[in-house]
Amino acid sequence: GSNTRASANGNTNETVIGYGTIGSGSNTITIGNSSSTDTYLAGIVHAGTGTSGDWNTAYSHVSNTSNPHSTTKAQVGLELVENTALSTWTGSSNITTLGAIISCTSFSTSGSIGIGTTSPTGLINSISSAANAINFDMYSNTANVKSNIVMRKGRGTPASPTKVISGDQIGAFTFTGGYDASGFNWPSGAQAGLFAKAEEDFSSATNLGTCFTMETTSAGSGTRSEKMRITGQGYVGIGTTAPSVPFHCVSTGNNTAIFQAGSTGYSIFTFTNGNPFYIGKVGSGTGALFTTGGIAYAGGIAVRANCPLQLGTNDTVRITITGNGKVGVGTTAPTALMDVSSDIIRLRTAKTPASSTATGNAGDICWDANYIYICTATNTWKRSAITTW
Repeated sequence: GSNTRASANGNTNETVIGYGTIGSGSNTITIGNSSSTDTYLAGIVHAGTGTSGDWNTAYSHVSNTSNPHSTTKAQVGLELVENTALSTWTGSSNITTLGAIISCTSFSTSGSIGIGTTSPTGLINSISSAANAINFDMYSNTANVKSNIVMRKGRGTPASPTKVISGDQIGAFTFTGGYDASGFNWPSGAQAGLFAKAEEDFSSATNLGTCFTMETTSAGSGTRSEKMRITGQGYVGIGTTAPSVPFHCVSTGNNTAIFQAGSTGYSIFTFTNGNPFYIGKVGSGTGALFTTGGIAYAGGIAVRANCPLQLGTNDTVRITITGNGKVGVGTTAPTALMDVSSDIIRLRTAKTPASSTATGNAGDICWDANYIYICTATNTWKRSAITTW
C-alpha cells in the first residue's frame, strides 16, 4: 500500500499491509493503519506458532514484544503460548475490562473452554469458589423475544445427520455434588436431572413428539431414577412412565396423594366442567366446602350449584341427592326427603324400650318379637302387637 513502511530500518521478516500502515517490528505482520476500524478476512484463517514465543491479538498499534502483558497493549487480550492454549489474562492499569469478569479463560488445543481453570474437563468448564451464575440478559419490548438456550440432537454425523428415534435424549439439565476427596466422583452420573426425550421417531415435520422426565436419587441410594414425566400430550405421571390421564399418580405406599392447606385454609379438590364438584374439608365460612351448615373438621362431598349429587356402583346410579336435599335410593327422582324405590326396608337389630317414657325422639321406630314401637313425642312411646297369620 502507499506510504507503507517498517517501524525501523534494519527490521527483518516484517510484513506491513495497507495504506499508511507502520510495521510493528521484526518477525511481525501488521495490517491497517491507526484509522482502521474493522478488519475483514475472507475464507479460512490459519494461525500457528513455533516452539516458543507468544501469539497475541487485540494489541494496540504500538506493542511491546518483550512483554505480552504490557500496559501498552489493548484492554482485552488473547494469547496462545507455545501452541498449548489460547487464554485471556488479567493485568495492570488498562488490561482490566475482561480480566475483571473472567480471571482466566483458556481455549485448549482440543477445543475446550475453561473459565477459572487452565485445565477444562468438558467443552466448557467453570470453576469458582464464589456463588456461580451464568446470566443471559435480554431487553426487548417484543413479547416473544427472550433469552434462550438451544440444545439440539441428531444421530449420525455433522456431515451426514440422521433422524432422532423414540427414546433418544434430546437435551438435559443435570446436577451432581462431590462427596469425597476425589471431588465430583459419582458412581452413576448426575444425581438429579431434567431430561427432554423423543416420544417417537422424528420421521417428518408432524412426527416430533417429545416428553420431559424428572429424575432424582433417593436417600440411601446411588442410582438415579425417573420420578415424574410430562408427556407430549400434556399428561403428568408421578410414579409411572406411562400416564394415561391428565394426572396419573402411582404409589407403592398407602398414600397416593395428600392435599394439605395451611392452618387457616381448607384442602378442597375441585372437578369442574360447568357445575363444579368438590371433595374436601367441610368447615364453614369463606373458602369452606359449604357456606352454611358445615361442621368444622368434617370431610365432605359437594355440588354447590342446584344440581344433584349421585353415587353408583357397577356403572349404575344407586343413590341420588337432589339440589333441594331429597334422597332417593333406587330412584333418581325422589319426591320425599327419603324416597326408597323398593318393596322392603330392613332394621336388622331388635330393641325393646324399657317403658313408654324411655328416652327417645319423635319418629324413632324399633321392634322386638312381640311389638312394633314408635316414639310419637320426646320420651313418649306407643306400641302395637304383632302376630303371625
